[in-house]
Amino acid sequence: MGPRRAIGLTLSLTIALACGEDREPPPRPPAHEVPEVPAVEVEPPTTPPEPEPIEPAPPSRVEARGPYQVDLGRDCDGLAALSLDTPEGTCVGLVAHAELPAIAEARGRFRPRSVVTDPQRDDVMWIVDHGARRSRAGRLWRLTRGDDGWDATRIAQRLDRPHGGRVGPDGWIYVGEVQRIRRFDPAADDPAGTMETVVDDLPIALPDRPVRFHPLTSFVFSADGDLIVNMGSGTDRCLEALPADRCVDEARHTGAVWRFARTGPRSWSSEPEYFAHGLRNSVALAAHESGALLQAENGVDFREDSRPHEELNILRRGAHYGWPYCWDRDQRDPEWTHSSFGCEDNPAYTPPHLLLPPHGAPLDMLYYRGAHLGALDGLLLISLHGYRSPGHRVIGLPVGADGLPPADATPTDIIAGWDASDLGPRGSPVGMAQARDGSLWLVEDTNGTVLRMSRDRWAAHRGEARAEPVAAETLEADALFTSLHASVLRPRCAPCHDFIGTEPTGALRAMAREGWLRTEDGRTVLAVRTAADATRRMPPDRPLGAAQRALLERWLSR
Repeated sequence: MGPRRAIGLTLSLTIALACGEDREPPPRPPAHEVPEVPAVEVEPPTTPPEPEPIEPAPPSRVEARGPYQVDLGRDCDGLAALSLDTPEGTCVGLVAHAELPAIAEARGRFRPRSVVTDPQRDDVMWIVDHGARRSRAGRLWRLTRGDDGWDATRIAQRLDRPHGGRVGPDGWIYVGEVQRIRRFDPAADDPAGTMETVVDDLPIALPDRPVRFHPLTSFVFSADGDLIVNMGSGTDRCLEALPADRCVDEARHTGAVWRFARTGPRSWSSEPEYFAHGLRNSVALAAHESGALLQAENGVDFREDSRPHEELNILRRGAHYGWPYCWDRDQRDPEWTHSSFGCEDNPAYTPPHLLLPPHGAPLDMLYYRGAHLGALDGLLLISLHGYRSPGHRVIGLPVGADGLPPADATPTDIIAGWDASDLGPRGSPVGMAQARDGSLWLVEDTNGTVLRMSRDRWAAHRGEARAEPVAAETLEADALFTSLHASVLRPRCAPCHDFIGTEPTGALRAMAREGWLRTEDGRTVLAVRTAADATRRMPPDRPLGAAQRALLERWLSR
């Protein structure tokens, strides 16, 4: 008899007795007999499986490598780990920097702008190095994984201010220089020997200016193989065109995006289509397999930290996105209030899809897919290069099947905590690439590094270990610098660079951390950028006066 039947009989008997049925009670079993009770099988208590043995965390061992204090004891997937904020279970490791022997021996400034995943080999990555701020100082590097890390080999040199790098539809690697786009075969024994020009004669000089304000060539291949190329504006706000009704960049088709139609498996039209206008600087471009084309706009340089926001735009043929007349959707530049181009109720104006952090300076975008870094799967990643507080980080936005983020999406920090400190300089991320193993690679131009984001087996043990202070933290302001700070740096530089507004010693150390005192071709970055004839002069409003320059040069010459 099963347990359910026994319960049913007992219940029936109880009911019958309660109702007074006149029946003989069942015979009582003899005392020595025990009614058979069916056994109920009870599973024994489960014992949790033995946990896998946890490898004890090694002690932190922090040393200076390149510009950073890194942890060599608790590494990041085999690389020296940086102290940065990343999603749980991930970390950022240092792959290469300017002081590596192969890079240092090549001489010249190491300013990587793009990193490209080799289309065939897991152990090779490619670096597009802009070099010093002059013509033909750029280089191409191949990084090859060896037994003791990644080895750098210079493959090509004398590239003219290169920036963009991508794998093309044909499996070759394409590199954008200021006047052209070239390609090479990464599998060749001599990759430099296979270099050939794909697009030539991109404009760099303008009729009234020796160089465009935003001359760097960024590009992306659309879903159908067309070349979509940034053609940055000639100026910041086109104030040089005033009092004209419209900006001269529109007629010159700068401040725009160009399209070179694909004409064959490995060829493109030599004549561009002026695809979209009103875009100040389209360095960050992304193409989705759905056909969507995205552009992250670098907005104008207002001094206020809160405006304008950067923009994420959906590129469409013939659209105008508002530069220099409009910002933050419907706000008008105060210098262009007289223009016939309206920022409200104007069918010719396409407002941004969504707004990004103000002054973030987006320089690259990447659709990440894969389980290696699960927190990144399905995100549109955007590198923010800006020196103001919303910048120097990598952010992520969720996207749908169409490759577009919701218009009300809020960015999530992917790599943050990158302010200048005794652990290293302020971050300056530019190009990104997803490697064949799923790790995320990125490069910094200002700091001269190649970084890799991967899984972190020591995530629960990360500490705040410190090594000896970096050189910048030992600097002290003397009387001459204090005078320079009071009469030149604070009044002329602090409005845009808030770290200059601190007390003199703090400002001096911050300048060193930010790379202002680094030398390029025998001159400091500060001297190059404040020269009266600098391409992007600091301060941007007017040159330093004679007395101010004399004081600066006196201090720099010490």
